[in-house]
Amino acid sequence: MNKVVYSQWMLFHAGWMILVTAFALGLRQPEIVAWGAFPSMGVLYGLEHRLRGTWRFAGEPANLLTSLRLIAVLFFLLVYRSMGPEWVAILAVVVLIADGFDGWLARSRGTASDFGAWLDKETDALYVLLLTVLLASTECMAPWIVGVGLLRYLYFVAIWPWRMVRPAEPRFRFGKVIAGILMGTLPAGLLFDPWLYRPAIGLVSLLVIFSFGASAWRLFVASRNFPR
Repeated sequence: MNKVVYSQWMLFHAGWMILVTAFALGLRQPEIVAWGAFPSMGVLYGLEHRLRGTWRFAGEPANLLTSLRLIAVLFFLLVYRSMGPEWVAILAVVVLIADGFDGWLARSRGTASDFGAWLDKETDALYVLLLTVLLASTECMAPWIVGVGLLRYLYFVAIWPWRMVRPAEPRFRFGKVIAGILMGTLPAGLLFDPWLYRPAIGLVSLLVIFSFGASAWRLFVASRNFPR
């Protein structure tokens, strides 16, 4: 039941983030993306509260760490305006390091949950989206980079009909590795000369597109063979 509820929330969240990002780019106000993410992620917390009947889950160490990562990510653009790109890059690295601990905490303490998994994945997706929006708005990268930031959301909207047939979502074998490389590469765009980071980000972006394409193909094939 929880997986169905969160999957439905994700369809709403994906469409909302695509709309908010388009609106922000049209107005040339990148902060709108961060502010738009606040209410949508709040709905995720509200769903878990309704399913559990308590807010105790928010204080679980793994969920608390992921929530702190989410707050840090949502403040990327504010930190850039007030302190500069170097501090955003430092904050992004801290968030990336912390990303390796919340899953371990959940498993070691036996508190792993569907909510924690969705919160972790969507915090990572916002990390990528907000950094790509920042790189595009500061002209460190061409506007196409925002498309890479939106891939997670576009992918989910595109595969929704197949998920209705086969809820399990087959993953590309090296998808997590490629996503980790992308998350580690994006902050470099705020620190180094364009001739150094643009080829690297461009190459990783192609790998990410391939990863999402491979996952979509695997889901399509699996849904055709799944008993209805």
